[in-house]
Amino acid sequence: MGRKNEYASIEQYKSIPGLISILMGFGVVMGYVLLFLMAYMAEGEAGLWIGVLGFLLFFVIIGAIVMAIKGLRDPDAQNTRPIVGLIENSILFICVLVLYFVGMTKG
Repeated sequence: MGRKNEYASIEQYKSIPGLISILMGFGVVMGYVLLFLMAYMAEGEAGLWIGVLGFLLFFVIIGAIVMAIKGLRDPDAQNTRPIVGLIENSILFICVLVLYFVGMTKG
């Protein structure tokens, strides 16, 4: 009886929504890096579309958090990927909020 519980995680499959959440988080990081580089190369005069793209990436973060929560709700899947996705995207969410609030107070 105890042995079956030790190997229970082998029977669980890996969470696809958790993997999607992780990949979305990496995509958001790459997107923000590209936006920052484009704004730097334009010497701060990149225009409104950079801000709009950054705001859209913020919504991708929210979608990634939703995907991670969806992955956590699957009782038959391992929780490792959704937890990593949730932590990664929560950190991104907080960082982006801080950047936007700092930008609002400076400008």
